[in-house]
Amino acid sequence: LAQAILAQGSPSPFALGEAAQRPVGMSGMPSKVADAAAGARGVAATATACLQADQEYAGRDVEAGGSKQVAMACAEQLASRRVEGTDCKQINSADSAAASTMDQTNSTSSSATPSEEASAEGEPGKAPRCCEGYAAAFRAWMYPLSSGGAGAGAGRPGGSAPRLEALDAPRWVASIQIVCYHMYSNKAGFSRYATWLATWTQLFFLLSGFVLAYVELAKPPKTGAARPSLLRYVRRRLTVIYPAFFLSLLLKVAYEGGKTAFQWAMLPVQALLMQSWLPLCQVEGNSISCSPWLYNGESWFLSVLLLYWLALQPLAEFFRRRGLRFCGATVVVCWLFSFFFQWAGNNNTLASLLGFSGQLGVNVVMVAIRSGPLGYIHVFVAGVAAARVFLLVATRDAETGSQVSATTRRVELCEASAPALLRYGCCLGYFLYAVLLFAATDWIDPYYYFFHNGGMMPIMLLILIGAAIGQDPITTWVFRSKPMLVLGRISYMQYLMQHVLQGWIELNFGWDGNIVAQAIFVPCLMVFSYACQRWVEKPYTEYQRWKQEKKIKGVDDRAIEWLEARFAKGGAWSFFAR
Repeated sequence: LAQAILAQGSPSPFALGEAAQRPVGMSGMPSKVADAAAGARGVAATATACLQADQEYAGRDVEAGGSKQVAMACAEQLASRRVEGTDCKQINSADSAAASTMDQTNSTSSSATPSEEASAEGEPGKAPRCCEGYAAAFRAWMYPLSSGGAGAGAGRPGGSAPRLEALDAPRWVASIQIVCYHMYSNKAGFSRYATWLATWTQLFFLLSGFVLAYVELAKPPKTGAARPSLLRYVRRRLTVIYPAFFLSLLLKVAYEGGKTAFQWAMLPVQALLMQSWLPLCQVEGNSISCSPWLYNGESWFLSVLLLYWLALQPLAEFFRRRGLRFCGATVVVCWLFSFFFQWAGNNNTLASLLGFSGQLGVNVVMVAIRSGPLGYIHVFVAGVAAARVFLLVATRDAETGSQVSATTRRVELCEASAPALLRYGCCLGYFLYAVLLFAATDWIDPYYYFFHNGGMMPIMLLILIGAAIGQDPITTWVFRSKPMLVLGRISYMQYLMQHVLQGWIELNFGWDGNIVAQAIFVPCLMVFSYACQRWVEKPYTEYQRWKQEKKIKGVDDRAIEWLEARFAKGGAWSFFAR
């Protein structure tokens, strides 16, 4: 209906906004406009169309100073009357009548006496109309996703799945905790809690498995030529993460000197994001250098994720036809598998069984557990299974209204169907984490490997699913607020740049004794990360996507085509082609 109105070139969708913007007195004008609109069913349909037609038009209503409430009132009346089959000509004629009614209302309000205006604005128990307009504009700025559910993309055209924008905020919360662990773990009074903050690294693997599997499972499986090859899928993922990683690596190499031969030899491995595939370590003087932690040590998790992405599509297809019990049991088994790492890492048990007695061998095993693909594969699989659980309990088939199945083409959120435990998962998850942090502080030392390598999964899954559903108070009022949405966008850059910025500060101004630098580090890191994300990562990512849309082939595209041609010959290579 909205598209038909706009196609006729009628200005009627903006009648309410234009009337509200006219320079008239504030003597109850919005309420009079609402009264006039309430009597016109066509205006109600137009108001609904105006809100749904385009975000830009809805934004004009917000800026019109309170007319959004008018449009919402009209929309409610439309829903209650269930007006159907309204003709565009009827709407245009009704809008013309409503516009003349609004003109009369404006002229009447303009001729109101000062005493009448004062009495209208000074009603006891009511805020002035101007304040209501400012409050509405502030709410619209503070909560830009308020009109779209947890995923603001619910019901979007084109059959795409609802977007889960609120999930960026938990990633920032995890990122800032790890930053504080790295920078302030030796501070008096903070050190006993700091190790708990380091356990949030596993959230990145859990979140990646959850989000990528959700995108795959929320739409029909692609087959034949429509399904991208494994190389093209990974290349699409790298388009998002590699610019920030390469920038951090470039900055580290630029200002850090004194590299050893082993470190220079590991630079190509770092650039190819292969530093964590094998725990390569070398004794250098009184220390041991290991490939995952060289240069920008925080980037090791990207190397691990790169391997996991190769298995994402097969895993998603496996869980697509699995039920709720199987997926829930998979999550439990993955969590229990975390006890293996407690056994393997505690007292270097696995290193002893493998015959490693020296410090180098012990470090190799420790690095393989803490920064290698074997240490978090169960966390990634749990994230994939949790995505299927989320789809089964918190979404439904948008076409049939039934439970999501393997053949579902489009899903929509159905928050009411989710159990309360998950709907309020953020509150419960962060409460349990606070209990561990403050009431069970000493558990982290004897059970470090368990908590660090997957033991926190139940808490983190509660937070992720609660944020995805969108009814949790923390999600509604905190995670979906404008500041947290911005922080969520820079969380990845913030995590990568923490030691890049800290190393530069230490090199030029000192760190250990510089209290001022330590005090302002976190705000400076957020500003620096925002600048890098806004003016480096985002333009490059958009340029890469523009190239793909225009089908402009670069060196990487030609390399993929050459490899795919090799894979097409059959043999073991054909697995990658599939």
